Amino acid sequence: MTRAVGNPRMAKACQLILMASVAIAAPAAAEPSLETTLQEFGLLGTWAPDCREAPSPLHPHALYATEPSGQASMTYEPGPHAPRSVYTILSAERIADDKLLLREEWRHDHSRLEVTLRRFRGKVKVWLSRDSDGKTLVQDGTVLATGYVSPWMMRCP
Repeated sequence: MTRAVGNPRMAKACQLILMASVAIAAPAAAEPSLETTLQEFGLLGTWAPDCREAPSPLHPHALYATEPSGQASMTYEPGPHAPRSVYTILSAERIADDKLLLREEWRHDHSRLEVTLRRFRGKVKVWLSRDSDGKTLVQDGTVLATGYVSPWMMRCP
């Protein structure tokens, strides 16, 4: 019987076998599902700056929902005089205790966005947003092109 002690090739082989057996015996922790991530952040449901107000450009409503298939979406409702936008949420990642990174695709033209939501005292707002080219659209809650400050939105009953 060949011993590993003093034989560098045999020691290396034993080390590789040991690492492989540990990797097989200890499966990787499963990533939470998209729905679980959205639920744990408390995002599912309808959000608005003031739920008593009808949707309008100054009081938009956002509906975050999941379907039995596991697909998730965000529907942005700016009122009757502006078009509704629907986004498929491709992934959601908790990047801080108060921040959730969403990767979304607009169903209209399939353009993609990364949107970071910030939660504070039970409200949420768009904190950071980038288009598929990496161009920053919203930073620290402010739309860079217009100076418009993204509103804090509360969950509607």
